Amino acid sequence: LSNTDATAELRPRHLSLAIDAVVANPFFGTSVDSTRICAVGHSMGGCAVLALAGGTPWSRAGQPLQTQADRRLRAAVLLAPSTDWFQAPGALANVVVPLLVLTAQHDAVTPTATVSRVLAGLPVSTPLTLREVAGAGHFSFLSPFPPPMRRPDFMPSTDPEGFDREQFHLELPKTILEHLSEAMAVR
Repeated sequence: LSNTDATAELRPRHLSLAIDAVVANPFFGTSVDSTRICAVGHSMGGCAVLALAGGTPWSRAGQPLQTQADRRLRAAVLLAPSTDWFQAPGALANVVVPLLVLTAQHDAVTPTATVSRVLAGLPVSTPLTLREVAGAGHFSFLSPFPPPMRRPDFMPSTDPEGFDREQFHLELPKTILEHLSEAMAVR
């Protein structure tokens, strides 16, 4: 289930386990530089990546959730991240990796104003690039769906009027790669 305290607590651990598995894999591990691990997450995935980067999510009942930062993480990209779990004072005090945060102009799920307010809790030394994607909606960060799946009753396949998801996804990888290249050059 998404948008639950359990999800906010367990997903960062799952991401660390996935990194462990890839690094230890006899086939993939030989191609991985474990000193240059980066993570990208959308919505609740963005929440998980923020916890992996050192953020402490808090439960809806006002208690810190048990998550563990993964010190192998060197940079992160958050796409329309769910930041509600990081509103407690000091929740982002241990986030030090460079962050690229992309929000969507027409996002009612994770509005830019909310994300921006929460990220103000980052240490001033944490490299942060925050950009709002003009015309985009919350689901615009998902890969384009095949035409038979694009329906008004299937929200992940929809975008605000006039937004060109296909064109956006031609540019998005370049934006992410640029951020990660810069982040790795600095560290």
